[in-house]
This record gives sequence, structure tokens and C-alpha cells, in this order.
Amino acid sequence: MRFTQYGRTYQLAIENADDLQSVLDLDAAHWVATSAPVTAFRCDPRFLALVDTDGNGRITSDEVKGAIRWLLNHVSDRSVIT
Repeated sequence: MRFTQYGRTYQLAIENADDLQSVLDLDAAHWVATSAPVTAFRCDPRFLALVDTDGNGRITSDEVKGAIRWLLNHVSDRSVIT
């Protein structure tokens, strides 16, 4: 796991399943926010609805971690996660 500088900020570079696994151990201080409105993300709304497990229109860091856990538990060949 590594952080990459983009402009004036550092962001976590997630490149493989091991990096995703490491996200689960990150201290809350490394999260820029603990929740964000679903409308702040540009991706498939069906995917966002699956991640937003309580359906409140916000995605929390705990929901992101839950999605990562689900992925890692259901993909048998982790080498396909890139």
C-alpha cells in the first residue's frame, strides 16, 4: 500500500487485493471523510445502492469497508482484482 501525491494532497493508491485488504486496517484519521452523499460519486447508481446498505443516501467509511470485505470473501481468485 502506498500513498501518491496528486497536486497538494496524498491519496491512497489501490492497485490490487492486498491494497484493498490494507484499507480495512487504516486508522480513521486517514479517511478524508467518514461519509459522503451518494450524489458525490460518479459511478453506476446500482453499485452505489448496494454499497449504501442502510439506504440513507450517504456512503460511510464503514459501508466501504463492508463492501471490501464482501468482495474479498466472494472472489476466489484475488489476482483478478486490479
